[in-house]
Parts: sequence; structure tokens; C-alpha cells
Amino acid sequence: MAIPVALSDKTTLDEFNYTTLSAGGALHSLGNPVDLEGEDFDPVFTQGMLAYCLDDLVREFELPMPNHIKIDVDGTELEIIEGAQKTLASSGMKTLLVELIEGSALADAIVAKLAKLGFCVSSKHKYKAGGDSGPFSKIYNYIFERSLR
Repeated sequence: MAIPVALSDKTTLDEFNYTTLSAGGALHSLGNPVDLEGEDFDPVFTQGMLAYCLDDLVREFELPMPNHIKIDVDGTELEIIEGAQKTLASSGMKTLLVELIEGSALADAIVAKLAKLGFCVSSKHKYKAGGDSGPFSKIYNYIFERSLR
């Protein structure tokens, strides 16, 4: 069941800022209208949005603990991971897929954060539509698996 709830590092009522209303549009933001480079943008539409940290969402709605998570957002990956500490520490958590910009400080911080939670990068897959140059050329889907320690 799809539900219109954003994930974050805190549970709050916030604003979701759209860059476009076209089907399949991307690069929207929760909170401040800021793009991937940290620059302000003028949203074409802003809507109120419930934002939950994943730990609160699982607890409050008595959801089953996930064993696989996909995070494909534009710049708030670390906040989502911060809000999912108990969920990620669960022994049932096996894998995560996180879309990241290869070589960015954010990617390095996420790899380090997940390593502390017992996950290692098992593979990376280049975003094929990103091309060989330009702003999307370094986007990869990182697959993290729980380390066997």
C-alpha cells in the first residue's frame, strides 16, 4: 500500500516542494526548497506533508520490521538513515539500496554511517540514463548488506 508520507530524521508536519508536476518528475525537496547542489529553487507547487522518521512510523503504526529498504531521494538520504537507527539495527534488516553520487561527501558519510550499523557495500550499479558526463553521470545504486561479523 503506497502512502503519501515522507521519511526524515524527525517526525513532523513539513512542506514538500515540487520542481515539476510532470509524471516521473524528480529533484523535489522536503522542508526548504533546495536542490542537490544546495541552491534554492522556486517550487512550482508546495504541499503540506507528514514526515516521519522510519523508527516512529514502524512503532506508531505497528508495521512489520522491514528486511529490505530502498532509499532513492535527492539529498536527504542521511536524514532518512538517521531516523531509522533502530530499524537498521534490527537483526532482520538484510539489505539497503541507496542511490548516491559516487565520490561525494554525502556518499562517503552514508557508507561510514552504515558501516557503523554493520552494513558494507556489496555492489554498485551505475545509473545508465546518467550518461558519461554531466550532473547525473556519477549516480550509482549502492547495495549494502549486513556484514557477517
